[in-house]
Amino acid sequence: MGNFDYKNICLQIKTRENFTDPRFVEFMKGWNFTEKEYDVFLDTVWNSMSNEYSKRIVDFFVSYKEGILLPDRCGPYEPLGYNFNKDDISAPIRWLSAPAGALLLKKKYKYTAEVKNDYYAIILSDGKAVVPKRVLTDYLGKIIFWFSKQRKIDMVFLEQLLRDLCSYLNADNGIIFDQETNEVLLDIFQ
Repeated sequence: MGNFDYKNICLQIKTRENFTDPRFVEFMKGWNFTEKEYDVFLDTVWNSMSNEYSKRIVDFFVSYKEGILLPDRCGPYEPLGYNFNKDDISAPIRWLSAPAGALLLKKKYKYTAEVKNDYYAIILSDGKAVVPKRVLTDYLGKIIFWFSKQRKIDMVFLEQLLRDLCSYLNADNGIIFDQETNEVLLDIFQ
């Protein structure tokens, strides 16, 4: 996600909260399920997948400063195939609440954003669950915004957005950086 020219100012927040629906976390314990058991489980939770933290993140995009961040387009992957509907946010919450899920957002001429759920993905092989080899890090989620340098960037607004989002999510890791040079322009926790 993001602009491929790398000429962006980026805002990044990492969070320790798990965005995954708690029913998946419980189901995945032990990693001793078959593909058939997973399919049955998925059928029972698909339409109601949710996580309170995922809901809070999507709500932030809808309500922040009277909708200034309200996206035009969204999707779980590129290309963004859905118009964002602030009156029905169940699909974006569902995408983010899936194990290793993601929510991609775009507000035309303003920003692109990605919210990543870094919890374990479910991988199946030969009809059985594959036990993950990866160790989870302290940060189970990441939110990143890309603001193109080709447009006027209000650094005061970006700093306020970073502080407000970190406060809202009780996050302890938030920076603004230049994607082109990797220079950290602001680290609010340093």
